[in-house]
Amino acid sequence: MARKLSLYEPLARTDPIRQLLSDHLVETAEICRSYADSEILWKTTEKKIPPQMWKDIAFIIGISHDLGKAKVEFQKKLIEQTSKHVEHSLLSSFFTYFLLKKYFSKCGKIDEYWAKLTLTAATLAVASHHSRLCNLCRGEELGKGVFLTERYGEEKEDEKRLDLELEVNDLLRNPQLDLFIKKIDSVLKKVCGLEKALTSIIKALQKGFFHEMTNQLVNTIKEVHQVLKFSSGSRPNLNFYFLTIYLYSILTDADVSNACGLSKPVPRSKQRKHLTPKLIEAYLKSSKFAEKRQLPLAPLRNQVLMETKKTIKQLNLKKNKLLALTVPTGLGKTLSALYAGLEIRCREPVKGEPRRIIYAAPFLSIVDQTADQVQKILTQINPEPAADLMLVHHHLADIKYPVKEVSEEKLSSYGELLLFESWNSEIILTTFSQLLESLVNNRRGAIRKIHRIPHSIILLDEIQAIPIELWELVDEIFNFLVENWDCYLIFLTATMPKIIKRELAPLVAKRGFKL
Repeated sequence: MARKLSLYEPLARTDPIRQLLSDHLVETAEICRSYADSEILWKTTEKKIPPQMWKDIAFIIGISHDLGKAKVEFQKKLIEQTSKHVEHSLLSSFFTYFLLKKYFSKCGKIDEYWAKLTLTAATLAVASHHSRLCNLCRGEELGKGVFLTERYGEEKEDEKRLDLELEVNDLLRNPQLDLFIKKIDSVLKKVCGLEKALTSIIKALQKGFFHEMTNQLVNTIKEVHQVLKFSSGSRPNLNFYFLTIYLYSILTDADVSNACGLSKPVPRSKQRKHLTPKLIEAYLKSSKFAEKRQLPLAPLRNQVLMETKKTIKQLNLKKNKLLALTVPTGLGKTLSALYAGLEIRCREPVKGEPRRIIYAAPFLSIVDQTADQVQKILTQINPEPAADLMLVHHHLADIKYPVKEVSEEKLSSYGELLLFESWNSEIILTTFSQLLESLVNNRRGAIRKIHRIPHSIILLDEIQAIPIELWELVDEIFNFLVENWDCYLIFLTATMPKIIKRELAPLVAKRGFKL
């Protein structure tokens, strides 16, 4: 639905609909706030940044992410509808940094080390939200390179600072700025308790404090860069990395969702579907499974399933999050693991919400075969399960997302693809490549789904197919997901390799199966 526009405020976009910049910022901030998981972020920061702060931090990231669009040059581009690229992300990240600093000051005493890491992660996320996320630990370019000198040298840094200063001056000469700033400040006061925060930053810039402020920002990021670069062990780097991609994920997904027509967070109760292990039991009794009931291996398959059911029902799920289903090929590992996943989903909800199930396999043929089986199971709920119920994500998968639930207007195929890539589904079936590249990547499209992974139940089929040179990395990432992001991992294999160093809880007792 098109909004009535004021001639006295900056715009966010004119295509496909005209949208006020203040509307876009506030709506994106509200979606960011709804996506942010306070407990997960608290654990990711080694329990140093209190849970009660994270919703506000996410809101500030969202409301500041496009402040640079208020520049005269950007507004001129929109009004004249030219295709000229006008940089705005770097300037926006400048405001993100100082708004968050003011918020941290308001909150009182917090861990200084993790405050700097959080400031840096948020600044990186906003500066990169229209591009690849830069790698701070390797000193790569951030936006236009203004924040790091390792790659460019002092002379290049001076040149880039001049570019940013010109952007600031262009923003300050916008006659629409005063009303716009007051609107943003009123929202920040209402939501985060910040009093004229953006106004004070603008006034400091108007008084000529740009260089002092930039030095402060640069020094923080350089300090974090050095600490991470020379830290002993991988833990600080790993936690900072996952904090950065999580913040980047909620921002880019919220930004894209708002651009596709989502003006406010969708209530979780309206999003989620009720799935239980009874679906598996009903499927096994149905005509769809009749042929497999006659196969010679059917008794053994049933034995594996019955033992899995018994074990998962008796298992202490608070203490056992790394599980293994190690049985020979052909004995129904997938169905048994899916039963276990649905049992965990029912017994261990998160704040009343069910966990997502993510199934990953090494080859497309296995993914598609499993998807066909899952689809047959889910037809008991819906004859044609849409992507909000079951989503197959690899490069050959079709897009079938129920866009009517996201916008009153029909989205383009590009809009559907953006929603499809966010993994907003109950059961996701994908490849190892898609899963691991989402967790270890800097591409916007790959990282957008990251905030859906915490609290998930991940089924890893044929885990032995992961190349041996990746084992150490995979072990470290999977341990992080279990310890900090509250994930359950179920490994499905005939021969469990020594990828995971921690002890796995077996779903089926070790024995010889006579095939």
